Amino acid sequence: MSDYNNNPYRYDPYSHGYEPKRKSGSAARVVALLMAVVLLSGITTFGIQSAMNAKAQQELDVRFDQLAQQLQQFPASSAMAVTTTPAPAIVDGNSANPTARPVVTGDAMTISDIAEAVRPSIVGVRVTGQTRRRFGQSPGNTTLSEGSGVIMSSDGYIMTNYHVIEYSQMEGAGITIVLSDAREFGATLVGGDQTSDLAVLKVDASGLPAAKMGTSSNLRVGDTAIAIGNPMGLEFAGSVTSGIISAIDRTIEVEDGISLAVIQTDAAINPGNSGGALLNDRGEVIGINTVKISSTGVEGLGFAIPIDSALPVLNDLRDHGKVTGRPSLGVLNPIAVDEMSARIYGYPLGVFIEETAEGGAAQRAGLLAGDIITELDGIQIRSINDINTVKEQHKVGDTISVKVMRYNEAVRNYEEMTASLTFQEA
Repeated sequence: MSDYNNNPYRYDPYSHGYEPKRKSGSAARVVALLMAVVLLSGITTFGIQSAMNAKAQQELDVRFDQLAQQLQQFPASSAMAVTTTPAPAIVDGNSANPTARPVVTGDAMTISDIAEAVRPSIVGVRVTGQTRRRFGQSPGNTTLSEGSGVIMSSDGYIMTNYHVIEYSQMEGAGITIVLSDAREFGATLVGGDQTSDLAVLKVDASGLPAAKMGTSSNLRVGDTAIAIGNPMGLEFAGSVTSGIISAIDRTIEVEDGISLAVIQTDAAINPGNSGGALLNDRGEVIGINTVKISSTGVEGLGFAIPIDSALPVLNDLRDHGKVTGRPSLGVLNPIAVDEMSARIYGYPLGVFIEETAEGGAAQRAGLLAGDIITELDGIQIRSINDINTVKEQHKVGDTISVKVMRYNEAVRNYEEMTASLTFQEA
């Protein structure tokens, strides 16, 4: 999708000029992929121009024609039976033995069968908000963003990306779920986590067709990958594309120092696919589609959050409304001080503390707004991602050393200070 704020590294669904409060900071960089990362949350219904629709439909038609030709050449009856080491039982989406491959004995499905079986489990996610009053007119509703979601359980729990529903936290905004049979339900946000870009929604419905969860730990490069979602919004709801797993160990930095470990696929993924399912050849969910590379002349670079890493977070969000056990620094709105800012304004390199959380770890350690973090646990800090890396190595209750530079008005210069900080739960 287009980035309307000229920052290709941000989660940024089409905003109609609305902008929620977010962390500022240095422009993020792609780790291991030096191209622009664009999120796939859908643009609004009136933000899709007819020319774009025609082009998107033409591309889809060509892709479907190619798939039809492939299927004619390789009918389902020709699928080879493969027997490999049995996979252990999966607990909460995780395999106890990631090197084992599941037994496949001709149970691979055709793309048509997978589409028919799984499409009812893929939903549309629409976030709407109120327009401003203009020229005496009453405020109305407008679509802020559209994306996809996957039904987790028959009692109405739905998983999606955090950036798909981020605008729902604005005053007067709401979430609507659109099922494959066109039924619509108002949804509540059970829990969302920006760090993992995951969220859980709930609708008041029962008997919904839940998707079957697979495992991502056994994936190999070249495995079949099938994406189902709503590219370009609900106008193309339930679109199916296919390809292969291109890589299984990519790490991309998408926004404000947030890194995601992702699966790479060449299955066509477009804005609006965010939150939809990436499936294996047995129709099992192996990933949640989230971002793509957007650059002139670049095609076939889409990414999905592996289901094995997503499920524990989704279960926490469903059961507790948040991710439990994650250590927090207690710093609000951290800002990375890059080399240019350091040269121009004379700041030390590090991460600027704009605000500390009341009663949080940073405040208890004596850190103040205006301090610049330069070192954590002996590790040099130059970005928010550096802070996240240190946190990932610790748990709640761990105590580490922290060095900050604090401005001294008396001497008109920064002075180094050292403190001990004990991580609290986020």
